[in-house]
Amino acid sequence: MERCLCEHDATGAIVRDVQGNPVLECMCGNILCGRTNPKLPFFTEGASFWTNCSTELLASTTEEDRQARTRNRCNGEGYESVALIPLKTGDEVVGLLQLNDHRRDRFDLEEIRFFEGLGASIGVALARDRAETALRQEKEFTENLVDTAQTIILVLDLKGRIVRFNRHLEELAGFRLEEVRGQDWFDTFLPVRDRARIRQLFRSCMSGSPTRGNVNPIVTKDGNEREIEWYDAVVVNDGGEITGVLASGQDITERRRAEQATRDREAEVRQLNAELEARVRERTARLEAANAGLGSFAYSVSHDLRTPLRAIHGFSRALVEDCGEQLDAVGQQHLDRICAATERMGLLVDGLLELSRFARAELRRGPLDLGQIAAEIIAELKRAEPERAVQVTVAVPLTARGDRRLVGAVLDNLLANAWKFTRGRETATIEVGHEERDGETAYYVRDNGAGFDMRYADKLFVAFQRLHAADEYEGTGIGLATVQRIIVRHGGRVWAESAVDQGATFYFTLGEVPTPMIGADSYPRSKVGSGGVKIVEQPR
Repeated sequence: MERCLCEHDATGAIVRDVQGNPVLECMCGNILCGRTNPKLPFFTEGASFWTNCSTELLASTTEEDRQARTRNRCNGEGYESVALIPLKTGDEVVGLLQLNDHRRDRFDLEEIRFFEGLGASIGVALARDRAETALRQEKEFTENLVDTAQTIILVLDLKGRIVRFNRHLEELAGFRLEEVRGQDWFDTFLPVRDRARIRQLFRSCMSGSPTRGNVNPIVTKDGNEREIEWYDAVVVNDGGEITGVLASGQDITERRRAEQATRDREAEVRQLNAELEARVRERTARLEAANAGLGSFAYSVSHDLRTPLRAIHGFSRALVEDCGEQLDAVGQQHLDRICAATERMGLLVDGLLELSRFARAELRRGPLDLGQIAAEIIAELKRAEPERAVQVTVAVPLTARGDRRLVGAVLDNLLANAWKFTRGRETATIEVGHEERDGETAYYVRDNGAGFDMRYADKLFVAFQRLHAADEYEGTGIGLATVQRIIVRHGGRVWAESAVDQGATFYFTLGEVPTPMIGADSYPRSKVGSGGVKIVEQPR
């Protein structure tokens, strides 16, 4: 009915006043909105409208007199006697009592006043009903809010008896409220060991000292315990008297278990760390002892083995010089082989000492320009054999982090091998560069020399193991073992790829991301360096 009384604009939208309320039309709208004038004969002091002849009223008055645009619906339906009585509660109009009759002269002023009194009574009843409805809805909303809350809500009376609790506690503890309402909370839900302490907290709360964040367990219906964190407040009536306690609680059982598990893991980690540190100290001590023994062994090799080697070599040469004419060709060959063997043994001793020194040397990482180191090594090889035609290419910038002396030894061994095994090539080529392998930078030395059979690759880095005959290529079999020791100490790895008579490529990593060298970009794009080394830029 209210929508039928609303005024609409030309677009059909409801017209509203400055407060946003719909503007009501017709005489009903006047009564509902209080637009009445008791000086006019069809309005009363009680803000009612009445007429015993609507046809004459419409003919004798204007819309201005009638306070609003009237739609004349009642008259159009044949009603002559019309009375509109406001239903009030105080000064507020809460409704409308409409009395219509097709006959004329059905009302008098005394009857209108009676209906106004009746309207006031109805208005009070409507207001009370509205208030009760609002109160009921508020109560239902509050109860739903309490029951759907994902926290415990508990009400106790002055003696600690259960008044009510919400569904969350029902589900957590397994008790329905109807089972335990009126029972003592402490005896019903608390373990015996905690009852006295929690009763004392309850009494403190009742005396005006509510608790905040107290944690105590509750016992569920099946006998298990749950850890609850509580926050309490007193319940006060309209007279200011304390009538009970309102408590909210959060189940922190899983959190406590997780915290305990974390503490257990931390204790375990501390224990493991302590054991690891003990093992590290033990192994460090063993390693230091082994290194000390290795140093002693190296000294013994240097002192004790070199002396007899020098004697054998010296006496063999003396025998050649003093008695050479008395020896036949076979004897001469035997002496030459003895001298060559002692010289080779000396080289092996030197190789062992070098391997020992590199295994024990302190590792000091720093920025390295591998391109510059490689160029210097190639220059030395070139000066040793200036007659050889070797095309060497070194990529720049070629930077890394590592120990300058140890990594230099790696390049020295790899480049010396490349230089040695390309000796049979009319045009020998050696290349130094880098590429990405499995997400890390791999440096390489590549040549087009003799190569080797990959079936024997596992012997490459074993001391004294050789894949070529000694009369083909000189060497002790110590160099690549030294390379592997140094690379492993850097946290890297070393490997090779080759085929017989198709050259070889030796790769190594250094366990760290390369650090760009200051001035690395200063290398020209193509330049012949010292010793005939060609420097070319290789993109990172």
